[in-house]
Amino acid sequence: MQAANNESVIIKDQGRPTHVLMTFDTYQRLAQRPRNIADALAIPSIVDIGFDPPRVAIRARDVEL
Repeated sequence: MQAANNESVIIKDQGRPTHVLMTFDTYQRLAQRPRNIADALAIPSIVDIGFDPPRVAIRARDVEL
C-alpha cells in the first residue's frame, strides 16, 4: 500500500501483468472521467512497463539500372 501511495503498482503472474494496485482516489479519478488523450497522458507513471522490440536487420542492396 505504501508503494501505491507514490505510483501505481503492477502485479504480475508468471511475468504477465494481471492487476494494478493504486490509491482509491486515483481509481475514482480514472473511473469518473471521460477518457481522452489528455487525461491518459496525465495519469501518473506506471512502473515496470517492459518494451523490448525485436531487432531488425536491414541490409543494403545493389541497384540495378
